[in-house]
Amino acid sequence: MRIIALPVLLAVGCALSLGACVCSMSSTAHCFGRTDLERTVEHLLQQEGDMEIVAVDCPSPLQIEAHALTRCILQRGDGTVIGATVVVTEATGDRGRIDVTVDAEQPS
Repeated sequence: MRIIALPVLLAVGCALSLGACVCSMSSTAHCFGRTDLERTVEHLLQQEGDMEIVAVDCPSPLQIEAHALTRCILQRGDGTVIGATVVVTEATGDRGRIDVTVDAEQPS
């Protein structure tokens, strides 16, 4: 499953400046904070509607820089856990677009 979306849009349709925090990696780098990133990933996956996501855990902020990536853990409604890769596909200042790719499910 591949989802491309602007992470500054929420379900209520309001724009959210994703609290472009200053990452510790560089004093001038902007990043998506963990909480905003988790909410955005959850929202995007719920919009897709293929699976019920009840929780998202992204272990660190994501630097707003093209090709930056992080891994997140998704908890589904049936209690199973699956991983996802979040990649910044476009970056302009403190805004960016992300691509969320959910890991393929392993056959039982």
